[in-house]
Amino acid sequence: MKRILFSWRLWWIVSVASLPLGAHSGLQTDPAAIRKVQGAVAELFSAEAVLVRGQGVEITGTEARLAVTQAYLKEGIYLPDRLTAVNTTPGALERRVIWAMVTQRLLLARATPADIAAAQEERKKQLADTNDPLRDARLAAYREALGLTAEQWENQALVHLLSQTVLRREVAQAVTEEDMRRYYAQHAEQFHVSEQLRVRQIFLKTMDDKTGRAFSAEQKAAALQQLQAALRRIRQGESFAPVARALAGEGGDAIHTYVRGQLPAAFDAVAFSLQPGQVSEIVAVDYGYYLLQAVERVPAYTPAFEQVRAKIGASLAVMSTASFIERLKKDAALQVLDPRLGADQSGATNR
Repeated sequence: MKRILFSWRLWWIVSVASLPLGAHSGLQTDPAAIRKVQGAVAELFSAEAVLVRGQGVEITGTEARLAVTQAYLKEGIYLPDRLTAVNTTPGALERRVIWAMVTQRLLLARATPADIAAAQEERKKQLADTNDPLRDARLAAYREALGLTAEQWENQALVHLLSQTVLRREVAQAVTEEDMRRYYAQHAEQFHVSEQLRVRQIFLKTMDDKTGRAFSAEQKAAALQQLQAALRRIRQGESFAPVARALAGEGGDAIHTYVRGQLPAAFDAVAFSLQPGQVSEIVAVDYGYYLLQAVERVPAYTPAFEQVRAKIGASLAVMSTASFIERLKKDAALQVLDPRLGADQSGATNR
């Protein structure tokens, strides 16, 4: 436990161990390539420099080098042409990484024993769920090329999870039932669902999907004639679904749901005038022709609070997260000691 809280200061890096398996398949594990990245990053930050300092926070050049190196590798900045674009002035990526380091330090300072236990348990599950020898071998090669020991690697994974655990707990405490109900009352219009129509349809396009180029007049006329013939068959008593299948193949009789205002006005004017079972006239829009059969109309409605409670909670959590992190940064009285980093948007001052 103490080892975790002690060593995060020196060995914080952007977590790769917590990425899904697919994200590891393209990891750069060639030591020579990684050394080139490390050399480029070393030009950005002096190892002895202190970049940002505040109450309980100090980001050094050594730490920044390690974090930014891993960020470069994650972004694919290890190819010669991309490395040549790296200069001696930290850009958006480098600044983002360093301010993420600051945020993580501030979160770790608020970790409780329960948070640490939860992070350790989550790490155990993570390792159990991703037991893959090939993945493990690639991660080991990547770790060794970075110059990290297995203990340091595991520690940084735990630190990443711990900071996320602290953030979840803090945000969960910040969003109350009263907050959610107040938000619903004040923003009910955000949850309003417009009138919907479920239809069967035959659609013949008159525009190339890839180029956006309209078909020739002859092609458009042929499509229209096909749809007119289909409409005559339906008017003469054939069911809509088999006629649709004949033109569109399997799935031609699928049910489609449209919201009023989703498609062009010409479509809405015809579609939303239909009652269930009715078949429309041919509807021409800029990109094709529709023939519709209404299946079901769903009136506009506003869902009850309980139906959108989870959605509101998630939205408030995002807003609460941002404000909580900004408050942490302000309370830490951060000083930016490397003027190239610029001031963060949370009250940090340049010195």
